[in-house]
Parts: sequence; structure tokens; C-alpha cells
Amino acid sequence: MPLLSKRAQEEGKKSSSSGVDRYLNPGKLEDGSSVRFCLLEENALDFYEVWGALVEDPNKSRPYRFTDDPTPEDIEEAMAGEATRRLNFDGTAPDPAKLALAIPVYNYDAEAVQILQFSQKTLITQLDQISQMDDYKDDLLEWDFVLAREGVKKNTTYSLRTAPKKKGAQQDKEAAWIEVQEAGFDITRLIDGTDPFSDKED
Repeated sequence: MPLLSKRAQEEGKKSSSSGVDRYLNPGKLEDGSSVRFCLLEENALDFYEVWGALVEDPNKSRPYRFTDDPTPEDIEEAMAGEATRRLNFDGTAPDPAKLALAIPVYNYDAEAVQILQFSQKTLITQLDQISQMDDYKDDLLEWDFVLAREGVKKNTTYSLRTAPKKKGAQQDKEAAWIEVQEAGFDITRLIDGTDPFSDKED
């Protein structure tokens, strides 16, 4: 007989999963590391993104997202005195708005649904190329992807390749995706800065 009751076991799973980062950011991968995931939807959300340093704490920053390429006036209005635009890598000018993609994925290592978001042009190009190959274009959801990072700072390179579906993970993936959808998942909430994983008002 197990030490914990079934409901206690389920509660423990909720607690441990709550500590999982809800976003998969390629820039946070360590040099030489990789992550394996599968797509949960066929179409990615695209938008423009600008990062702002918070006025109250310049060491912290947050993204501001726009459906269309924003003007400087659009960005200033969105930040509304809450933040100032971050500078580019060289520190010579404001960091420009970048086209970004976001799509829900199942991260096998984290055993959780996350939003894969990225603005790296090399990754956008690689994903586009894979999606148009005859071997994959009709069933992208039936393949896994392996995202890898090499190097640091300006010398960083990213690679994306396909892999066969991971064996024995289908049931966990489906259960996690159903749970997220039932909680009200809507990736378009990224645009207005609310929580894509919950339809509850703050």
C-alpha cells in the first residue's frame, strides 16, 4: 500500500509542476545544451516585441508586444512611464522591435506544456524550412524537435532538427495539454500581457 493517498499524490504533482517555467526561451539554454519538445499546435503566433527596463528597478525588464511593427510613439505609449527601452547589444541605440514567434510545446525534460518563444532569425528560418519539407509539412505535430545552443553572447548559434516521437511519452503529453486547455489556455493573451495559461482575472 502506498504511503500517500491518491489525492495526496495528485496534489503533490500540482505543487511540483507549479515551479516549472512556463516559457521555453532559447536564449536561456546553456552553452552546449539542448532541449527536446513537440509542437502542440500547427500555427505559431507572430508579433513584434520590444523589451523595456522598469523605471522602479532598471535591473528588471519586461516585454511589450504589438500585432504590427510599432512606431517609437506606439512603444512610448505602451510603456506609459513604466519602463524605458533597453539599448541594443552595443549600447549605442534603443533595441529595435523584433518579430517573434510563439507556439505551445510539450517539453519532455520538464514534463510540462510551455510556450516556446523566440525572435532569433536563424531559428525562424530553420523552422520555416522544416515546415515546408515534404517529409514534415503535412504532419508537423507527429514529430519531435531538438533545439540546441552553442556559444555565448555574439558567438551564439542555434540549431533545430527533427526527431522521431519519443516513446512512452504520448499519454503524459496529452494529459498535460488537456489540463492546460481546460484551465483556459489562450496564447493570444501574450499580446496584451495577460496570462496565456489562465482565463481568470487578476
